[in-house]
Amino acid sequence: LPATARPTRQTRTRPLGPAAELDRILDERLIHAVYQPLVDLDAGGVIAYEALARGPAGSILESPLALFETALATGREVALDWACRLAAVEGAVK
Repeated sequence: LPATARPTRQTRTRPLGPAAELDRILDERLIHAVYQPLVDLDAGGVIAYEALARGPAGSILESPLALFETALATGREVALDWACRLAAVEGAVK
């Protein structure tokens, strides 16, 4: 058969489970930070920003709750903590 007429094997992409997704997020450095302003209620001005970690949009670990629960369940809290710190600093200098 010509190459165009041969049946092709389709690879099926399955979503990753939480542990594998966490590994992917950490390996690919996909944690990002969002910044919450801290306001002096007396003066009414922003006095600082708090960095909050998020997983990649559309991931099963996008929410911080899912992200940190998975890290705790898999013994990866320290790795996630460092990834969050790095994302906060990198985001702050942009």
